[in-house]
Amino acid sequence: MKRKQFYIVVMSLFFLCVLSGCWDNQDIEELTLVLGMGFDLSDQQKIKLIYQIPTIISSTESGSGQSIYQNYISEGEAVHEIIRDGATKLPNPIYTHHLKVIIIDQELAENYKLSFILDQIFRDNVSRLSPKIFLTDKKAEEILNVSDDSEIPSVYIDSISDNEQSTMKLISSMSLIDLSADLMSSQSFLMPNVTIGENNSLQLKGAGVINGKEQKLIGSLNEQDLQGINWIKGEKQGGMIKIHHKSGQVAIYEVKHLSSKISPTLHNDTVTFDVKITADGWISEDWEFPGDAFDEKYIKEFEDLVEEEVLKYAEEATDKLQHELKTDVIGLGNQFRMKYPKKWEKIKKDWNAYFATSTINYDVEINVTNMGSAGSKK
Repeated sequence: MKRKQFYIVVMSLFFLCVLSGCWDNQDIEELTLVLGMGFDLSDQQKIKLIYQIPTIISSTESGSGQSIYQNYISEGEAVHEIIRDGATKLPNPIYTHHLKVIIIDQELAENYKLSFILDQIFRDNVSRLSPKIFLTDKKAEEILNVSDDSEIPSVYIDSISDNEQSTMKLISSMSLIDLSADLMSSQSFLMPNVTIGENNSLQLKGAGVINGKEQKLIGSLNEQDLQGINWIKGEKQGGMIKIHHKSGQVAIYEVKHLSSKISPTLHNDTVTFDVKITADGWISEDWEFPGDAFDEKYIKEFEDLVEEEVLKYAEEATDKLQHELKTDVIGLGNQFRMKYPKKWEKIKKDWNAYFATSTINYDVEINVTNMGSAGSKK
């Protein structure tokens, strides 16, 4: 074969491969696209798995009242068993690349280790680890059935979790890979909770406390508790706090920058933490009248009121964690480990007991750096 003919054959084979496209592609109509998964404890004390898939509606069917999603439910003793059982109910292979959220019933999380519930998903080399994961104080099946017919519940939950930086009442969203890291660390941690609020609407509210050793849910925190924890950790760069003047009038302090410094001290086997919380922000709303926002005395009084409120939230949250739940989910153990690594190795298995008896001192510094465009109110 001449050299020119050889090149022509090689180039023809190359372009044939390129133009062939994805040899193993599948049409979207031939896949069961899973957008949400839910895990419940069934009446038979087994695991109930809920798949939420979008419904493909043609242009001629739009407006017909057909639901934009469907939920398929199976139950069993093992998750892989349940998934395979889905093959008897679903017309096409299950495809989880577009999975948005995973919802776990609190009752299930109290009775089963999270690592057991999610073991099959962690092992599966097809599933992504980016989906967000939530607990629920309802049933996962209930959560995945809440809809106004214009939004798929899984997609809606995923979208509202993006608002975490705008409020102190929410903790950071948790992905599967975040959860995996927390479970491997054996440290206790928080998981966000999704529930059903007013007007049958979905909302994020509170969080569950997961014991690192047991990997099970041991209690819950409300929105006020979370505000305290967010101030202590100093990781939020947004949010606000409401105060009341001595007159009873309401005012809002909006956080623009927040930081905290946690300093542990070990003395005679007694642990003390000094927590310095510093925030810069502005007065975003103030009903006090008359109130001159440019008066130094007025600003100082405002800052003092915010400091008192922050201190109250922080102390109430830690009191609940220390004396009721006896579990460190603030990250104080990490600060202790970095300063006293040798002592940490000796006590890390019993850290929660040390945390429960430790002394925590707070120093709060609030700075008003902007009074808003309203200026002086007279």
